[in-house]
Amino acid sequence: MLLMRLSDLPRQCTSEPALHPWCAAYTSDSCPMIGGRLDHYRSFPPRLDTNMLSAPDAAARQGAAAEPWFAVWLAGYRVIIDHGNLAASYAGTRPLRVRPVTWRLPNIF
Repeated sequence: MLLMRLSDLPRQCTSEPALHPWCAAYTSDSCPMIGGRLDHYRSFPPRLDTNMLSAPDAAARQGAAAEPWFAVWLAGYRVIIDHGNLAASYAGTRPLRVRPVTWRLPNIF
């Protein structure tokens, strides 16, 4: 299963890691962004441990409106290079199910 932002769906790939369905449910409940409890991304970069890397598109998201998230159920996926970064892709395959995690579309329309 992949948890994907609305902007990831047309591209059929995401830099987010694949998850077991139980872990995806926990993530949806625990993460305020994925769970739809935030309406904007933070406007400043988070303090990271020296062993951590920022997400590839973190700078572009700073201060932007939060996107809806979707759970994409798959029989399989491939790890690809997308804009120089590792990504999970289901291009060329049909998802088993796409379910909205957040129902509202804050500040998008």
